[in-house]
Amino acid sequence: QEEVQAKERTEIFGKFMLDAIDNFTKKNKGTRPEQIIIYRDGIGGPTMTQKVLKSEGPGGALTQAIKSFAEGYDPKLLFVFVDKKMSLRLFERTNGDVCNPGPGTIVDQGIVEDDGQSLFDFFMIANNNPRTATAQPVHYSVVVNTMNLTKTEIEEITYHQCYNYYGFGGPIKVPACVKYAQTIVTYIHDNEFSQKNKTEWLD
Repeated sequence: QEEVQAKERTEIFGKFMLDAIDNFTKKNKGTRPEQIIIYRDGIGGPTMTQKVLKSEGPGGALTQAIKSFAEGYDPKLLFVFVDKKMSLRLFERTNGDVCNPGPGTIVDQGIVEDDGQSLFDFFMIANNNPRTATAQPVHYSVVVNTMNLTKTEIEEITYHQCYNYYGFGGPIKVPACVKYAQTIVTYIHDNEFSQKNKTEWLD
């Protein structure tokens, strides 16, 4: 069942990517994007992550879909899995007190699965957290990096993305592109639900 879900998601994702590349090309007078950065949210646990990695990771169906946009098209890719529902918690000891780590805290060694320079994972706390609650880090896994960005460069890009959400005046928990995607999905869902109720009421 999970493998079927992963395949279906990949097919939908591939269509979205082709539409996005097509729109970019039209607006830039035929110039195609040479580099594409994807933050992939909604993986759904370790088992589902492996299924998604198989279909969307290196050499997977998503990569093939992007290349199918045009003959010879092979853009550089950075593909990062985002898991914001972590049970793990991080703490900082300052002057004998244990508190939440400050915004911009990154852990990319020791407790991570892979600490390579090209493909790796890391935990980040990008936003401020209240003292009355424990900070929940976001887990990032770099699964494709044909752009050959360094670990530091990817972490900096991710951190600065958390400051680019225009619906809030400070840093947010996840990269802005992830938050915008959530906002769009919520809007579509609420609008469709509202229209459905309106139709049923009129009937």
